[in-house]
Amino acid sequence: MFNKVQPKQNTEESQKVQTITEAMQKYDVRFPVPGSQNQTGSFLAIDCEMVECENEIGASVQMLARITVVNYNGYVVLDQYYKPRFKVINYITRISGITPQIIKDKPVYNDFEKQKLQLLFKDKTIIGHTLKSDFDAMEFNLEDYQTRDLMKVDFLKLEEGSRQHSSEIDARAALFIFRKFRNEINLYYKQLDWEKDKQKKQNSKNSQKNSKNLQKRSQKQIQSKKVENKRQQSEKPLVENDKKKQIQILKKQISKKKSS
Repeated sequence: MFNKVQPKQNTEESQKVQTITEAMQKYDVRFPVPGSQNQTGSFLAIDCEMVECENEIGASVQMLARITVVNYNGYVVLDQYYKPRFKVINYITRISGITPQIIKDKPVYNDFEKQKLQLLFKDKTIIGHTLKSDFDAMEFNLEDYQTRDLMKVDFLKLEEGSRQHSSEIDARAALFIFRKFRNEINLYYKQLDWEKDKQKKQNSKNSQKNSKNLQKRSQKQIQSKKVENKRQQSEKPLVENDKKKQIQILKKQISKKKSS
């Protein structure tokens, strides 16, 4: 759960957001708001809880133990606990709220469970906070999905509390913050997309330029080689003539010696 929302200094939004309470005056993150309960719509908010595991090479990894997905009105679409496929070395209960008893009989997070989440996320915009860590835990590529990550938004500075988390409340909190600042957040992401497109076009332009330069250098090298071959060919008869003259001179010298 976020402790507070603070603006970054010297921005147009500096007067908009002060604390989580002010940011969500008309929302209670414990409950959804009036609206459709079953319809997912085009937006979903998520939050994940992870535990620390030891993988097959003995490295420490964060693995998914719980995911909560809520729709645009805050109703829970999915709230699922998972048992990691690797050995758990730290349940991080103080923060995650996960205990051995909670996930003991839960399904193992495997390819089948991943496919179910992929179907749920298809054609949806995923809202959350620090989505990179959530997507890593789900073993998804963040770049494959349309997202709205509150952590990336410049005018919001969200601080996560150190108390025990609830993925349901955190997902709903991220959703309600997004609802309150939807226009500003979407505008910010449009700017990011514009900058990415600009950079992509610049990279493409640079790549084409480099390719042309490489092609020109290659053509110059080929031309230079042709000129060198031509020069060598033109010099070859001269070299052969010189050899013949030297042989003739040598023969004459030998002949003179014999006659003397």
